[in-house]
Amino acid sequence: MRRLLLALDAQDRPQQQIEAAAMLAAALGARLEVLLLEDEELHAAAALPIMQEISSASARTRELSTEALEQALRAISRTVESGVRAVAGNGEGRFHVRRGPRDVALEEASAGVDLLLLPGRRGVLRFRMLPTPGVCAICDDSPAGLRTLELARRLSQQTGRALSLVLIGLPAQAEAEDPCSKRRDFPAGASLEQLLQAVDTGPGNVLLISRDVATAGGGKGPADQLASLRCEVLVVG
Repeated sequence: MRRLLLALDAQDRPQQQIEAAAMLAAALGARLEVLLLEDEELHAAAALPIMQEISSASARTRELSTEALEQALRAISRTVESGVRAVAGNGEGRFHVRRGPRDVALEEASAGVDLLLLPGRRGVLRFRMLPTPGVCAICDDSPAGLRTLELARRLSQQTGRALSLVLIGLPAQAEAEDPCSKRRDFPAGASLEQLLQAVDTGPGNVLLISRDVATAGGGKGPADQLASLRCEVLVVG
């Protein structure tokens, strides 16, 4: 266990949950990171002239503006950062803020994290074990494809990550050196879209792809497909 991430929303009770997460991180020997999520939909709502905020303590309403929201979020951010420093010191990267759609921001921030903590009711922490990112390779039988396969094997061995192979026209013995890897076989001429559907392209994963496969079909289509992936992409020539 190397990295533990506590994801907080603006309405959470940061100090109580940060202290609990810090105790868990210390017990596991893990590095504690704290993320404050700012939902972009809240910013869009604050920009509307008809929006009002209702105080949970007094039930009174007041106008909700973008400026007031920004001030409130900055105050919450300072509170969370102070809480992290109090329990974990000033380690770089221990606290950060992400703004965007909540699910997307959470998925991207948790890439490479071993344990994700989410606040539950009454301050109780819920946890979710995250799969270890893997190494994926899409290879054909060209010289570049064989180099891609070899590089993927080496990267998997050096990092301890699981290896997934998508092989195009390669013989069955190509898997002999990788008894623990996952393998999918495709005939020559398979589309790039079909090949990408066979691998995990989520955040944190590394995808190695043969240049011949990546440029098949010409035009800007293949480049756009690869650029839209959320994983790291290495084109091997």
